[in-house]
Amino acid sequence: MQQILDELNKLIAPTDIVVTDVGQHQMWAAQFIKSIEPDTWISSGGAGTMGYGFPAAMGAQFGKPGSQVWAVVGDGGFQMTLAELSTACVHKLPVKILALGVILAGFVLGSYALIENRFFSGMVRMQLDRGQHVVSSGPYRWVRHPGYAGALWFYLATPLFLDSAWAFVPAIVLIIVLIVRTGLEDRALQDELAGYREYAGRVRYRLFPGVW
Repeated sequence: MQQILDELNKLIAPTDIVVTDVGQHQMWAAQFIKSIEPDTWISSGGAGTMGYGFPAAMGAQFGKPGSQVWAVVGDGGFQMTLAELSTACVHKLPVKILALGVILAGFVLGSYALIENRFFSGMVRMQLDRGQHVVSSGPYRWVRHPGYAGALWFYLATPLFLDSAWAFVPAIVLIIVLIVRTGLEDRALQDELAGYREYAGRVRYRLFPGVW
């Protein structure tokens, strides 16, 4: 994390504003971000308000439209106010987000799914010859396809990390393919894998709890 923030310091101008959310990244940023000018460091301090970082960064950008604002956020806090991306787009706020936490969260979730489910495969196929059965432990307690959920977070965060609008084009294509694949695989599992239909009745969501 220190190396990432050292690289970020090379990009930050003296008048740029840095805003943090709450979590370990806040502690690291407080130690290693080199804010030079007054009023260029914004944090909720010890208030512990997760979800503060991104909206506060937008407010700072409104207040000082001539300055570049950087939001250093973790995956948890960013998810709490993820919908505010639409607000930033509507008002054309050029807030830069250090979204590596989301990328890492996607990797962690995908890896957790691979470890928990030895039948995880790159192909949609039944593995009855290997004794395939329903896996409902680990991340499979929350969503039915956590490996794909991790990949989806990775696809969403990568364009933000690269600071490239063009990177959203392949990301959106990959997300559409992933959602279609998830639907097809889920249907096949319900039709062919014993006990999966009952599992789907207990764990209602495929990728996002409360959404789909």
